[in-house]
Amino acid sequence: MTGAGASPEHNSFGHAVKWSLVMNIGNQLTGTIVLLVIAALLGPKAFGTVALATVFLLFVQLFLEQGLTTTIIQRKTLTDRHLDAAFWAILATAAMLFFGTILLAGWWAEVNHARDLAGVLRVMSPIIFIQALTVVQQALLQRSLSFKALAIRANSASVIGGAVGIIAAFAGAGVWALVLQQLATQVIALVLLWAVSGWRPGLRFSRAAVVDLYGFSRSVFLGKAGTFVQSQLDSIIIGVSFGPVAVGLYRMALRIARTIVDAFSQPVALAALPAFSRLQDDQAKLDWTFRDSVGRSAGLVIPLAAGAAAVSDLFFRLLGEEWSGAAAVLVVFAVLAAARSVNNLCGPLLQATGRPGVAAAMTWSLAAVNVVVFLLVASLVGDRGAPAQAFAMAVGRTAPFTLIYLPITLALAMRMAGSSFRGILVAVRPALLSVPAIVVGARGAVALFDPYLDDFWMLLVAIAVGGLAGGFVLVTMSPFWRGALAKALRLLRRNPPRAGT
Repeated sequence: MTGAGASPEHNSFGHAVKWSLVMNIGNQLTGTIVLLVIAALLGPKAFGTVALATVFLLFVQLFLEQGLTTTIIQRKTLTDRHLDAAFWAILATAAMLFFGTILLAGWWAEVNHARDLAGVLRVMSPIIFIQALTVVQQALLQRSLSFKALAIRANSASVIGGAVGIIAAFAGAGVWALVLQQLATQVIALVLLWAVSGWRPGLRFSRAAVVDLYGFSRSVFLGKAGTFVQSQLDSIIIGVSFGPVAVGLYRMALRIARTIVDAFSQPVALAALPAFSRLQDDQAKLDWTFRDSVGRSAGLVIPLAAGAAAVSDLFFRLLGEEWSGAAAVLVVFAVLAAARSVNNLCGPLLQATGRPGVAAAMTWSLAAVNVVVFLLVASLVGDRGAPAQAFAMAVGRTAPFTLIYLPITLALAMRMAGSSFRGILVAVRPALLSVPAIVVGARGAVALFDPYLDDFWMLLVAIAVGGLAGGFVLVTMSPFWRGALAKALRLLRRNPPRAGT
């Protein structure tokens, strides 16, 4: 997306967004499709068991990275001394966290009423070391906006790991199919990352460099810790209160909503942090880039989230009756996905302008609200079935974020960027106006054709009709979408299909 006042920073930002989209769309969609295939074979309990192991590992990895990725990207001056110190400090931390995970696996299984969880967590624990070996290289590639290399690496690993998981599931591996899928993906991603990264650690360690890096990363770490609490505490409470079946329903719906956000919004946010950091001393360009990035993110996520909500019942019917309770949960999480498409650009803006502490304080404030809400909801629905428990927790997660956290965080980010609410509204207006067209189109198709089509074809028809209706609104209202359509048509005219090919 270009316009008046576009600069080399804008051009490199657009290039980075493009490859970041390629990376996340391929990685997220492949991973989600694989999980859906395996989930249809295994059911909610197995999926919930692996999800609880993943939550534990995400908590551990929080202490592994401690905000150093953002620190490496944000710093104006970075030396090999800093990078070597970060690498060896992370690796030493990984060793401690690995042994701690092995020791605590049995306790984690007991509190979540999932006997198989201990073995699953222990087998997945090498992921801690794998992640430790990726932090510095990945941060350097993001810092240099080298998202093409990251895209090739992520998509290749996702495809290979997914193939391993599907083969294992059809071979009758049960819950271990999901474990093998994650391990294979992580190993392949590590090998490819080291292949595309030109940086290698030196055999030196500077305590002063560690202190220098961690001085900034502490605030980033606090923000990420708060993000973990608000994003993962609900799964922990569901596991402890209700067990793995409710976790499975909840996390499957959340995974689909997250796939939309991670595939189409997170790439913009990843590219935005280094772009914002370069523009932190030029507010006019920073304002333009912030509004542009919000428009890109919302313009992709909000229509897709609306479409997912509109066909959620059809989608989960395909997975099997035991998954039907996740349909209503997905509708709630579609609202959360839409809110996150805007909020995802606020954190990078605050970090890039040297305000990670503000972002951390906001995140922890929401986390505190979430703790109260989750515990209250869990106490109210303890005697209900797993679908009702998952739905109630989804509402408890979505409402505070959308009604409290997003307005405050957006206001802070607009202040730092010098943006106006009207400018942000103009950026997201086409996406918002596409929502009723998508929902009416999809549900109208269901009302007309559901008695005559099986579930698979009904799903495809509903997606097609809703997509066409929403696409018409987007192309009519959005210069970004008109430009994308015009570019696609030019490419088709330039390279028409040839006979015999």
